[in-house]
Amino acid sequence: MPSKVMQQVVVGIVALVGFVLAVVTSPRHAAGALSATPLRIYSISVTVVGLVLIAYDRWLWRWPVVHRGRPRLAGTWRGTLTSNYVAADGQAFTDLPIHLLIRQTFTNVTVTLLTDRSQSESGVATLRCAPDGRWHLSWTYANVPRPSERAVSEPHQGTSLCVNLRRGSGSA
Repeated sequence: MPSKVMQQVVVGIVALVGFVLAVVTSPRHAAGALSATPLRIYSISVTVVGLVLIAYDRWLWRWPVVHRGRPRLAGTWRGTLTSNYVAADGQAFTDLPIHLLIRQTFTNVTVTLLTDRSQSESGVATLRCAPDGRWHLSWTYANVPRPSERAVSEPHQGTSLCVNLRRGSGSA
């Protein structure tokens, strides 16, 4: 997944090259002023590149013709939450049925976890391919229990990890 910095570098290079071409190929008037036509071409080309990058980030990367192996995870998933948490009284956490809502673009993933007891929102989420070819979705979260659960579960922050996601899994 290209970083935001990498995206900005690509857009900057395209803008710089377009500007240089507009200045170099621009006919000059008698007073030495640049013609408006190359500047129009420059502004249109930068706008088109920007719109194409936005469209790719949001929609085009999902198309089967363009898709290159990144799992498409957007949607609502049912599962079971397993934790290694042990309460102060020694009682272990029991598995909990969950719904996981994933929103995804090419450069961004957000995760919302819903249970009967609480809701958590991702702060930072990352989708990466490990050297062994398995995909890992990891995220930090802030969990807010329902008021009826506050006696046994306080608001807290933590991390979560899903491993062994398959290519092309999920639906957009």
